[in-house]
Amino acid sequence: HNFNPLNVIITTYYIRLIIFSVISDFRIKKISLVYEILSNIRYITIFCDFAVFLSQGLPATSPEALALAAKLEEHITSYFYTCDKTMLNSLGKLYVEDPRFRENIDRVREGTADYAAAAIAAYCSAD
Repeated sequence: HNFNPLNVIITTYYIRLIIFSVISDFRIKKISLVYEILSNIRYITIFCDFAVFLSQGLPATSPEALALAAKLEEHITSYFYTCDKTMLNSLGKLYVEDPRFRENIDRVREGTADYAAAAIAAYCSAD
């Protein structure tokens, strides 16, 4: 077999492309995972804030609770899908009607799901 420097250059080029592709794919997956983790932390933090308001005795119709419901709507739209008041209102009902949601939300503090749902309902009916 004859040595052909052009083949070495082409082979080296393709190996570099493959390595770059693998590294880029890994970086994208890593960035995607970090993005997902951060969005979930922000989502959970909103429910922690609902729990704080509940423990402080703030009514679900208070300006603070309504602002938090608006923040939830904005968060869902930013990280997941377009969430208007109709969708948010349905989610609020789901948070209390579906035992899986209720159980997870109430892990923050018992009653948080009901409080959040009430704040969401009040926010969605405002205007």
